[in-house]
Amino acid sequence: MQVASGAVDLAIGGDQGGSIRIPAAWCGIVGLKPTFGLVPYTGAMSMDPSLDHLGPMAKTVHDCALLLEVLAGYDNGLDPRQPSILPCHEYSKEGPISIGAPSCSLLCHTMGFEDCLVSEGFSWPNSDTRVNYVVRKAIKTLGRAGAEVEEVSIPMLKYSK
Repeated sequence: MQVASGAVDLAIGGDQGGSIRIPAAWCGIVGLKPTFGLVPYTGAMSMDPSLDHLGPMAKTVHDCALLLEVLAGYDNGLDPRQPSILPCHEYSKEGPISIGAPSCSLLCHTMGFEDCLVSEGFSWPNSDTRVNYVVRKAIKTLGRAGAEVEEVSIPMLKYSK
């Protein structure tokens, strides 16, 4: 990845099912899949308008937020998925909570949502206990950094595909 190697400072990724977040996680950078329609898809090759997202990729949360400020917003009707009234924020001023390396920073509660951990996610038939341990350890680290994470149960999740 060009951002991770230092070849470029910022990049724009296309995401239909994880293609921003997963490569970013593998490379140790920050990748954000924005809310549907927040970043116009104008000029990008569309795979499926109901799934397509463009989002920022950078070495730090702050740089990712700065790029999101540039990308986000209404494109005067060129992207039909966007609402005409699209709220945008100064994301870089929302205040990250640092938990270790800059690429591990977390923007908590920027939009008033609570962080939830779905308990059924740890009991899939092929769930790896080592991964479960690492995720639960990370959740404890987030809690010590100030995040409020609530464990919730969604019993019908086992019927999803």
